[in-house]
Amino acid sequence: MFFRIKEGCGKHVDLDGTVYKAGSIIESETDLCKAFRMKFEVIAEMPSGKQPKKPKIPIKGRGTKKASAPLESDPLAVYGNNVTEKFEEADPDVVLIYHKKGSGYSIITVADNKPFNDEPLTKKSQVVPFLQAEVYEEDSEEE
Repeated sequence: MFFRIKEGCGKHVDLDGTVYKAGSIIESETDLCKAFRMKFEVIAEMPSGKQPKKPKIPIKGRGTKKASAPLESDPLAVYGNNVTEKFEEADPDVVLIYHKKGSGYSIITVADNKPFNDEPLTKKSQVVPFLQAEVYEEDSEEE
């Protein structure tokens, strides 16, 4: 089947990091309209003179790896992947937590998008104590 990325839906990044922009035509055995709701439209046939691209799209239940490359649209991608949701103690309105393999965890302030810690924390177990001692301690002093 052939699919086109809808206008206004931004870009699509496949598992090998290839970036497709709005309007790009992709050939896939997977129904991309179901896998990525509201992002693709099925096209009946390939427009003449165009060659479709075949992305590596994961198919549920087939042991494909999750894409771990940060999106290029994230200005904080230099700090790695956003892992804030893995820390229930982190308030995403105050800080974001990024992890870069081989470097560590960076605590980013939402107010100015700058790292709160001078050096990345090397262990996951250091994040919560850092938040409690450094980030939220300062918030309670201001009140």
